[in-house]
Amino acid sequence: MKKLGMMILAVALLLSGCTAMPVYETLDGLDINDEVPAMKKICFDLPEDAAVQTVQGSSGRIYFCDGYEIMVETFRSGDLDKTLRSLTGFSRDALTLMQTKVEGMDQYSCVWTSIGENGEQLGRTAILDDGGYHYCLSVTAPAQDALKLQTVFGELFASFTLEAA
Repeated sequence: MKKLGMMILAVALLLSGCTAMPVYETLDGLDINDEVPAMKKICFDLPEDAAVQTVQGSSGRIYFCDGYEIMVETFRSGDLDKTLRSLTGFSRDALTLMQTKVEGMDQYSCVWTSIGENGEQLGRTAILDDGGYHYCLSVTAPAQDALKLQTVFGELFASFTLEAA
């Protein structure tokens, strides 16, 4: 009799988990729009020493200048860490990232250094996030040239905007 009672109790416990009904929450008036905004065009003032010939890739362009490079790239929005790794080689946690608002969009910017084949390199990037895409402008230069290029880089990043395509 004890065995039968224990068996009934075990079956009752097993079946009691099956009777719970899921609870759903709803939000009235919530407009869920999964559409990605239209891709915009990156605009900036190209320095005079930028070469006319550029390298065009699937996500952007590279301009070779006198002693430095300018990279313009566009990535899908959503994973800022992935975008930063693509641009800098570092994770978000390894960078000091500044976040501001520009024309209603989030703008992220940072500076980093790295050691490459040609010695220590300095990099700077700015990312505009419109909710659909990360629009990125980056420069890399030898670290010893950073001071003399500071004005050029300042003007370049100050002119970084987006236009409807």
